[in-house]
Amino acid sequence: MQDLRRIQSVGGHVFAAVRRAFGRIFLAFLGGGVVGAGAVLGTAAVSTHTIGQTLTTVAAVVFGVVLAYAAALTVAVTETVRALIQLVREASDEATKAERAALTDVTKATGDAGSVVGNVVKAVEGQVGKLEHRA
Repeated sequence: MQDLRRIQSVGGHVFAAVRRAFGRIFLAFLGGGVVGAGAVLGTAAVSTHTIGQTLTTVAAVVFGVVLAYAAALTVAVTETVRALIQLVREASDEATKAERAALTDVTKATGDAGSVVGNVVKAVEGQVGKLEHRA
């Protein structure tokens, strides 16, 4: 039953992250397109003192799409990195819980020998902590 709750929890986090990411990607795409097209049309209007030339409009649309794609891709990569960081944090928390449960079981089963295992586990945790802070 506990495994099912963990799966549901992980699934809920994944779906929430995907929903949030798609919303941000869509907004970045729209914003980038508007800014890109507006920049080309504004520059053309200021430099030529005319608005609505076909070639200028085509250039504005193309630049808007390119800028929108770049903005959306940047947001997608950022959201992916955020989701991976959150996933690693949750996996680390779960591993720590499992480690402590295993240590408790070993300590109960072995008595004094459990303190030796505990010292080894603490030393390994210290090394893992150092590696995490380097990254």
